[in-house]
Amino acid sequence: MPMPAPDSTLRFRWLWWSIAALGLALDIYLSLKPAGDGPGLLNDKLAHFLVYFMLTGWFCLLLPRRRLLVFVAAVLLGGALEIAQSFTPQRVMDPLDALANAAGAFIALLIVRRLPVNLLAWLETKLP
Repeated sequence: MPMPAPDSTLRFRWLWWSIAALGLALDIYLSLKPAGDGPGLLNDKLAHFLVYFMLTGWFCLLLPRRRLLVFVAAVLLGGALEIAQSFTPQRVMDPLDALANAAGAFIALLIVRRLPVNLLAWLETKLP
């Protein structure tokens, strides 16, 4: 299986990193803003799973040789944000949210490891 393209080979890495930073900032903001009428229990856990699936997958594509570190960082971030929610008005810490975050990150790690090519590098071959 070919080695994934390292971050330095990406032509549009500024764009990919900008998207990553935006996604990370959005996750932090939505995790710490005062709660409103949110989704129900199942949708909430699914939302946590999907956010960490996307964040971890994206960062694994940007840092293909640091995938395990990306996974650990995602799990730590999800746990830290859950703890921080206990200090946020109208929010409560939920260990099941942290578990959903970790599960999403883990599945993303497994999938990205099995990809035959780096999807961002492949996408760049399709862009002008």
